[in-house]
Amino acid sequence: MALASCVGTSTEWYDFYIFGFGAAIVFSRVFFPTAGQSGILLSFAVFWVGFLARPIGGALFGHFGDRVGRKSMLIVALLLMGSGTCVLGVLPGYAQIGMWAPAALIALRFLQGIAVGGEWGGAALMATEHAPDGRRGLFGSFPQMGSPIGSILASSISAWVAHAYTVNGELTSEFFRFGWRIPFLASAILVAIGLVIRISVSESPAFERMRSNSAIVASPLRAALKSHWRTMLLAGGTLFAVNVGYLYGTQVTAYASGPNSLLHVPVSQVSAAVAIGGFAYLFSVAVAGWLCDRLGRRYVAMAGAALALVAAFPIYMLIDTAHFPAIVLAECIAYTSNGLLYGPLAAIYCEAFPANVRYTAASVAYHGAAMVGGLAPFLGTALLTYSHGRSWVLSLYIVVTACISLGSLIGLKYAAQPRNDLSQVSTPAYNR
Repeated sequence: MALASCVGTSTEWYDFYIFGFGAAIVFSRVFFPTAGQSGILLSFAVFWVGFLARPIGGALFGHFGDRVGRKSMLIVALLLMGSGTCVLGVLPGYAQIGMWAPAALIALRFLQGIAVGGEWGGAALMATEHAPDGRRGLFGSFPQMGSPIGSILASSISAWVAHAYTVNGELTSEFFRFGWRIPFLASAILVAIGLVIRISVSESPAFERMRSNSAIVASPLRAALKSHWRTMLLAGGTLFAVNVGYLYGTQVTAYASGPNSLLHVPVSQVSAAVAIGGFAYLFSVAVAGWLCDRLGRRYVAMAGAALALVAAFPIYMLIDTAHFPAIVLAECIAYTSNGLLYGPLAAIYCEAFPANVRYTAASVAYHGAAMVGGLAPFLGTALLTYSHGRSWVLSLYIVVTACISLGSLIGLKYAAQPRNDLSQVSTPAYNR
């Protein structure tokens, strides 16, 4: 079950991240050619539309996931994401259909957000609710591994495509006509694999017990907001330092390689550095999942947030050298901090909420925070514009998000007592 969750989330995150590659390099030219230097900001604004849709998807899929079942919602989410990404791969540009092109781009990005909003909560619940005693953190880290795996896949194929369509250090016109579409169309293969695996898994035992005990509530969202709003806010706050990772994985391409970049690093090198950083992310998520069963969920997550805090300025000092090995080191440090924080979060979220509202509460908290955090590429680019390219503003942004995550993890100690029995549906006294 843990492996099935990992494969499904890897596919979903690949689709979500590959859009970031397009936003950083392609969309300003293909969909916003008349916008001039504002095209990159418009592209990152569309990138954020997916984050705007994520809490909506979390509430929608959470409602049916808490009432109908986890498994069926995960299948729908995978199909929704895959179809939207493949359609984007054949979407005509502004030169062919005018304003309909950016309008369709926005609609497809919104569809991606809805799908991811339904994916994470269900995958995290399926993994942790199937986990044996004493291994919930490890099992919960498997769907978390989907994010770095998706990032590795997206960055790797982006680097390969960019290299294949580069001549004398510049991307060719063929790249902007067709080459950029290859990573989007490749999603169909991943979706097919994920769908076969996902259909084969069984429903969550915690949900089956809840259904047999007639503990399903009519409105999971209303029940979650009424009894667990404090815990939802704090749980969402823990994610802030993770979401700043979109600076490392998406905005860094525009910062180091984009048309307005002062560093002039080849796109293929930046994508390769992000891919290598993704392996550090994957390893640190796995280690964090294993450690949090032994040392405690919050302590491991707090170590990740603390690393982000102290490494914020060194990360951009390394990137600003414009040397490939230094950029790789920066990406590895950044993603290690992300992984240590992100790895335990599935277990933290699932243990914080009762079974009959868990899909909804965890999804809305997670994706509500992601909606704010997803502004990172847009805000990062805007901050760089107004600071005349000084990267210390990005480091300061990371420091702020790390402090929010640390404070939220400390607050969770007092707001939510972890549930050892994930089939529990009663509302504890501390949350009433």
